This record gives sequence, C-alpha cells and structure tokens, in this order.
Amino acid sequence: MMLAAVLALVMVGPQDSPRQRRTLSNGSVIVVESMPTAKSVSIVLAAKADGVGEKPDSHGRRHLLEHLLLARPGLDAEMEAQGVFFTGRTYRDHIEFEAVCAPDKWNVAVEALRKVVAPLRTSPEAIAKEAALMREEFALRARSVRLADDAFRAGYGEAGLDSFGNLEVMAASTPAQLESLRETHFDARNLRLSIAGKVEVEACLEAGSGWLLEAQSTSPEPLARLGFEAKRTESEAFGEARGARTGPFGTVESLTTLAVGLAIASRSPGCFVVNTPSPLAGMVVVGRQDSLSGLGLDIDALENPRDLFDGGKALLKQFVARSGRNPSSMATWNAQLVVVDPMLTTTVVEERVARIGVEGFVKAFEGFRRENCVVVSGG
Repeated sequence: MMLAAVLALVMVGPQDSPRQRRTLSNGSVIVVESMPTAKSVSIVLAAKADGVGEKPDSHGRRHLLEHLLLARPGLDAEMEAQGVFFTGRTYRDHIEFEAVCAPDKWNVAVEALRKVVAPLRTSPEAIAKEAALMREEFALRARSVRLADDAFRAGYGEAGLDSFGNLEVMAASTPAQLESLRETHFDARNLRLSIAGKVEVEACLEAGSGWLLEAQSTSPEPLARLGFEAKRTESEAFGEARGARTGPFGTVESLTTLAVGLAIASRSPGCFVVNTPSPLAGMVVVGRQDSLSGLGLDIDALENPRDLFDGGKALLKQFVARSGRNPSSMATWNAQLVVVDPMLTTTVVEERVARIGVEGFVKAFEGFRRENCVVVSGG
C-alpha cells in the first residue's frame, strides 16, 4: 500500500537548482534534473545488486532478467507508438533501464518503466529463446570489454565475475528463479530513479516518489568486494590491458586513479579506459585492442609520472563535464552517482577532482605498474 506523501521524505539532500534529490522513507532515491533547452526527456531506473550479487551458480541470471523484462509481449510496440523507447544495461553492481521520450510524454515513460519491472510471468520456452539470442550477443562483445572483464575476474576472483554471465546458467534458469531474483533486485532499498530533460521538477518528484513508495524492502544483504590480487592473466581477446585497484567511485583516491588511467591512455592511439561507477572496490582498466605489447612497457618505463599530472586532471574534468551534455547522459550519470551514494552529486565530484594533487597522482600511477596491478595478455 502506498504511504501518505507527507511521510515520504526522511531526507532531502542539498538542493543545487535545477537539480533536486530525495531519499524516501523506504530507502529508495529519486533525482530530477531540469534541462530547459533540451528537446527530450530521459528516465533511468537503476537497481543496486544488493542481495543478488553474481555467484557461479547464478552467474548471468541478472542479465537474462534484464532481457526478459524488456521483452514483455506487446509492451515495446505499445510504447514506441507513443514515442517512448527503451534500453537496458546490466553492470556488475547494478542494473539500469532507460526510457527516452518527448517532454510531454515523461509521465507515460514513468508508467512504462513501472510495467517493465512488474512481476515477471515467463515460460521455459521464452527463457530458451532469450538465452539463444544472448549467445549471439556474447559472440559480439567488444575486445575492450572482454579484456576488462578478464582483468576484474583475475583481480577479485568470484567477487569480480563479469556482468554478462554464464550462458549455460542462463539457459538452465527457471521462471521461479527469475521472479525471485526480480523481487529482491527491485527491493525498495536498491531503487534509484533519475529523470533529466525538459521537465517540471516538482511534478516529476511527486510522480516518481509515489511510484517508488509502493516498493517494499526486506533489507537485502549489501554486496562486498575484498581481496584484490595483483597478478598476470591470459585472455582470449586480442590486445593487452592493465587493471589498477580503486575504491568506491567518487572518492579523491578513486578519481585520482581514473585521472591516471586517462593520462596513460592519452599517450598511445587506440587505447581504451574502462571504469564503471560502483559503491564497492573497483578497478580502472587501461588497454589496447590493436597490440600485444607496448602499453605495459611504456607504463613500467615511465620515470616521472608527474609529467602526466596536468593532462590527466584536465581529461578527468572533461569526462565529468561531458556527463551532462544531453538528457540521456545526465540521467544515467545521476543514477549511477546515487547508486554509489545517495548524497553523491556532480558538484561533490567536481570538488573532489579539484583536490587531486601531484603526490596523490604519482602514488596512484604506481598502481598500474606490473608488480601492483592485474596484467592481461590477449592472444
């Protein structure tokens, strides 16, 4: 039963107009960002993976759930007819559903997302069909993603299982297992709703809060990730990569490590950087998809990392600034920030980026040296 709105707000974060954020009495969070000149609205529902972390015997079930929730019969066509378009994304520590629409359809999009995450009624046949499609998706994964996944798994073991999953586990999943997973994954304490675009902030806050307050909470067990191990590992993907351990996203330490990764990548054409905001210990992965040697040698041979400081910090500032370039990137960024910490905002991140100093940068660079990181060699 929906609680009275007057009881909903147990905390209101600092308000940086035109952004407003609320943490509701059941633990869910909503953040709305007004972008008056935007021509669209993006709504992202993120659900933390507390209580449903990846394990070998369920590895990939969350990803399968994402596909099945979006594949509800008739929903996609119904929403497209009204100009609402869906996407889904599964990450190691949370899952996201995004709806993009015209400004006058935001309430339709909110209701559509509500339907997406409603109780799942599926069948073994539907599961088998979706698992077969995901087998094709698995074959098309980018080399950068595969290298980064192998780095994470090597560094954190079972706590670093990738977000794509095990195809055999997916195929063997049952409707009951998936519905149980859905129920826990979308527990109120896991929910984060982010809206950005040409919207009326108060109207969105009230509508979103009303929906979120319907969710129940059983206090799912928080995820944990400990025990990073520096080591060398092999990958079937062509290329090379290095993964440096980092703490939860948004700390000065984690942002410094990301700045170092960006600086390293900027030295060589064709390099990539992978780092998904997470409330847990994570990793910044720097790699190349066009070479089996050179990147690591360059890192280990660099005698004065101070030379990279200005460029790395500037690149990190650009990365943060680009987070708000359009409604989709803004809604996704805000959702991921409050997945990490309900009080984390762009302003807080910018303040912490400003605090990054040379000595901290040099220390973070050492995390990418051969003896301190995960070294991935592809073949």
